[in-house]
Amino acid sequence: GAIIVSSEDMYVSWTDGTNYGVDQLDYSNKYASAYIEFPVLTVDPHSQITWRRYVASYASMPSGASLTFLYDANNSGSFTTIASASTFNDTNAANYYAEEAVSARAFQLRVNFGTSSNSGPEVEMFNLYGDD
Repeated sequence: GAIIVSSEDMYVSWTDGTNYGVDQLDYSNKYASAYIEFPVLTVDPHSQITWRRYVASYASMPSGASLTFLYDANNSGSFTTIASASTFNDTNAANYYAEEAVSARAFQLRVNFGTSSNSGPEVEMFNLYGDD
């Protein structure tokens, strides 16, 4: 898909495999099932790396809002949720992060956004940390 910003309006293209379209972001009604899937990371196709920490730096995290981290290791075709017991919110640093060691040749991160009423997380940046 693609994202286009025009003045204060944001447009997002989408497809579900059969249908496709372009939607204008509605600031009055947050989408309760929003997520972002990152490209597959393959540092070295001949060896594995252990991914350990997944960080979302945010501008705001309203009460009741959340982020859920998931991953797909080695192109399995399905995402595994990182347990909430391994997820933390460092309000001083404005970082929401998860820690789980995942050894993989190919690694893909997905982050689900949890909303509360019409409030959702405002994420500024994502970082992934691993061993080489």
